[in-house]
Amino acid sequence: MLNLTEKLNVVILDFDENKSRIQLGLKQLEKHPWEALSDEIKVGDKVKGKVVVIADYGAFIEVVEGVEGLIHVSEMSWSTHLRSAQDFVKVGDEVEAVVLTLDREDRKMSLGIKQLTPRPMD
Repeated sequence: MLNLTEKLNVVILDFDENKSRIQLGLKQLEKHPWEALSDEIKVGDKVKGKVVVIADYGAFIEVVEGVEGLIHVSEMSWSTHLRSAQDFVKVGDEVEAVVLTLDREDRKMSLGIKQLTPRPMD
């Protein structure tokens, strides 16, 4: 990642006089991905992303590098019986979803895919 003689700008994270150690950081010089997220993305928008993690309760979709949203299993299908997220998607799948909630301050986004299909008649 770095060369031994390379010069770069860093942020001093910690200084320990007793151990004569300095902790440095590179990523602190860049904007956090959530801060770089386009202001144009808003609730109701369609977004595309890749499934990066699957849990029992849903799947996390990387909408842009470093920014993930959760599709809860209840937002995957209009069906009333809840199944596992693995029944709908797998890691690496490219999916389209609708932004249901977006909290930039808490860095949370919920998404839904069932909203892209008509609701069946009851």
